[in-house]
Amino acid sequence: MSKIDLDLKKCSKCGLCIKDCPAGVMATGSGGFPEIPESRKPFCIRCGHCEAVCPTSALTLQFRPAEKTGEEPKASALPPAQLEAFLRYRRSIRNYKSDTVPRDELDAVFGALKHSPTGGNSQGIKWLVVNGKEEVRKFTGIAVDWMKFIKENDPEAKLKFSADNFIKAHEKGEDLFCRNAPHLAINYYSALNGSGATDAIIAMTQFELLLSSRGIGSCWGGFFIMAIKSWKPLQTALELPEDFNAGYAMMFGYPSFPYHSVPRRKMVQVRYFPER
Repeated sequence: MSKIDLDLKKCSKCGLCIKDCPAGVMATGSGGFPEIPESRKPFCIRCGHCEAVCPTSALTLQFRPAEKTGEEPKASALPPAQLEAFLRYRRSIRNYKSDTVPRDELDAVFGALKHSPTGGNSQGIKWLVVNGKEEVRKFTGIAVDWMKFIKENDPEAKLKFSADNFIKAHEKGEDLFCRNAPHLAINYYSALNGSGATDAIIAMTQFELLLSSRGIGSCWGGFFIMAIKSWKPLQTALELPEDFNAGYAMMFGYPSFPYHSVPRRKMVQVRYFPER
């Protein structure tokens, strides 16, 4: 049940909080001041738009009030050229140092990641982080068992061409699933969450960029997430809840070496309607 605190001395009755409410629960109440009628309170999605859009800081949504420790500095838009350069220089890292990322760095990343958008502001994405190269290898070893199963039981499988490479690399002490990275992140969501799959991809994308902003490299673990979704022993080892679906997986750690230029890419194909 949501509740708002309103400073009547600060409120200018501009109505922006009412107009900007995504769920339409805000209304004009007594004296022209905004309020959430009792009948609408259960439908508030606690997105915080009302307090964020208030130009006089008159309104506070009483959701996790302990986090409101004072006025936060206002974020300014990044210069387009700076943001574009940051995105161009981002690389998928497949060679890592053995050093693990300090816990306080990861806590800071996840602290920012809680603002990743979710359908209906459900905020339902959960995370599992595996720390240490050897710990990661325990799970990729189980994924190799999946490759062995494919090779032995489904010779026509599309992954057959890759199975031998993964198995042989593992026997040599290499890791084609997570590239010997010292960390592995997996996010997951309730099977009842209709937007969960999309929410997980958005969150993982923001996770990757937040890591990159701190000099931490990463790479999307496409084969590993396929193993999670296909191989029950891996789901069990990761202790993923029965009523949750895996979203995506990402290896990460400090890059072994820096990159000094931007590789070329095909132009994005865009069609505008109407054409002008």
